[in-house]
Amino acid sequence: MSEDWSKLYDIDLLADSKAEFELLVPLARMSRVPREFVRPGNSVTAKISFAREDRRVVARVGLGGTLTLTCQRCMKPMQWPLATQSSAVLVGTERESDELPPGTETVHAADRRVRLMDLIEEELLLALPLVPMHEGTEGEDATADAGHPVQRPFEQLGELLKRRK
Repeated sequence: MSEDWSKLYDIDLLADSKAEFELLVPLARMSRVPREFVRPGNSVTAKISFAREDRRVVARVGLGGTLTLTCQRCMKPMQWPLATQSSAVLVGTERESDELPPGTETVHAADRRVRLMDLIEEELLLALPLVPMHEGTEGEDATADAGHPVQRPFEQLGELLKRRK
């Protein structure tokens, strides 16, 4: 399996050649991804393209796939679809960053070089849920519909406190 994602690339060459990459990257190869998201078979498809816009190097990063995560409510495996798309200006210095309009997404490319893995990891870290949960479990407990007993030990606490007054 090619590991183009781990090589250092010159960002100017990438932009001038309008380079495009499509890679399948296992999460196990991503050092910055929290270990609780790394499971056998969890990988992302990354599509990365480079171009010049207003004489600046721009990278477009898209990720796709379906990850198996652990629902933090019921602790069972869940399928989590991943589909992201973003772009960022690659800058070699902080001064370049300061010259951009406010709110422009930037990625620092030291010595004007970048690893595709760094772009992929950054995009994935922004996309991963803080607390993975099955859909519909954010409000009412959806596990009750699945036949799991729901325990709410403090549900009547408000009533008890009112009675004490």
